[in-house]
Amino acid sequence: MRTHRATRRNFLKTASAATAAIALPYYVPASAFGANERIVTGHIGVGAQGSGNLNRFLSHAAAVCDVDSARLAKAAKTVEAKNGKWLRSSDLKTASKPTSLPWFARKKNRWVQVSILSQTLVLWEGETPIYATLVSTGRDGVGDPKTTWSTPTGTFRVYQKHVTTTMDSDVADSEFELRDVPWVQYFQGGYALHAAYWHDDFGRPRSHGCINMAPIDARIVFNFTNPDVPEHWHGSEAGDLFGKGTIVHIVP
Repeated sequence: MRTHRATRRNFLKTASAATAAIALPYYVPASAFGANERIVTGHIGVGAQGSGNLNRFLSHAAAVCDVDSARLAKAAKTVEAKNGKWLRSSDLKTASKPTSLPWFARKKNRWVQVSILSQTLVLWEGETPIYATLVSTGRDGVGDPKTTWSTPTGTFRVYQKHVTTTMDSDVADSEFELRDVPWVQYFQGGYALHAAYWHDDFGRPRSHGCINMAPIDARIVFNFTNPDVPEHWHGSEAGDLFGKGTIVHIVP
């Protein structure tokens, strides 16, 4: 097993073109696509550090073994790797390749896809997925965001970014206050993509509606999207100066 030297993560490469990512939910996960790889996915142990540099991350993708097929064994659904090892499907999260891509998935347009049911996030450049990881969306799943702690579905754009900010009941529909939340990207009202330093339960719904990520993943997503945040700035807002924000496409 090889370790990605920029993030200290161990990776497993899948062979199925219909599978975008498989991640182990009991660790803080991350995945990356190399130029000649179909998909790379893996997990990180406690205390690992990352560079936050997307280009460096993508240039050092490492593979462990190919996933060949999904089979049934002992009445439990499992996934067999080509090295002969078996993984329980209940221990995995899978981001499947869409049967059809949205209209904005063209040329090199960057966009973010989040799946509530699989609790995964994938970064895309046009029709090419380049990064995948686990997230935690609203704890009430695919409920109504107006009456429950659910993440809204639909197509949005990042309209404001902060290196850190305070999030409280005024912007996130609950009575709490979290200071210095890192890598915050608002896409709809008070809903945001952001790092969560107060839990590591990614791959399961548990937020008040925002999309939680491990700090290492949140920084990579932050650096991937527009509007850009200039060096030494603390934040930026989409508009005439910085242009349109990156599309965030959230599906059930």
